[in-house]
Amino acid sequence: MDSRLWDFARPRPGGLARSGYVLGVSGTAGGFHGPVSYAIRTTGFGKAHKDAMRARFGTVLALFGVAEQEPRAANRLGLAAPTDPDGIPLARVETAHSEADLAALDEMLGRLRDLAAASGAAEVLEQITSDDVPSATHVGGTCRMGTDPGLSVVDPFGRAHDVPNLFIADASVLPGQGAGDSPSLTIQALALRTAEHLARLARRHEL
Repeated sequence: MDSRLWDFARPRPGGLARSGYVLGVSGTAGGFHGPVSYAIRTTGFGKAHKDAMRARFGTVLALFGVAEQEPRAANRLGLAAPTDPDGIPLARVETAHSEADLAALDEMLGRLRDLAAASGAAEVLEQITSDDVPSATHVGGTCRMGTDPGLSVVDPFGRAHDVPNLFIADASVLPGQGAGDSPSLTIQALALRTAEHLARLARRHEL
């Protein structure tokens, strides 16, 4: 499991991240999950490898930062030419970091280095960001909700502006996620709200 540090989660005037960021520590992130993963990533052979495993096993922690990526009009999700074994086109994700995103990554790296040093870390094995190795969690916002059809895809109840009987009730309707952390409870709450609204519309024969 991991622990979180929320000191930097609120937006700051002139701040870098769109909604702040969270820092954390995990005993399983970073590829060190158990004996086999430690063994694969520990150098040495024979007795030297055993000694290195005895010294390292269970001592590696991953410090991490999570921030919300800025929405960009150029980001796209489409279909690629290659297909899967069933002939279905693969998804093509086109995305890039904004200058604010890159600045937030640099700021998080600096704070994580400070945390590692203050915690007495003996060695830094690696430092990577989502700009080095593409990664994303809790992806959302592609069908954001709002009242203006020119600036949003669905209304506040998840009903598409252009397709009246199409309702969306997942993370894509979120206009933001707040520090980029897990929005699971928010998604569930919005889905229940949309379901209740659908039931009201059905009772009034407005669907």
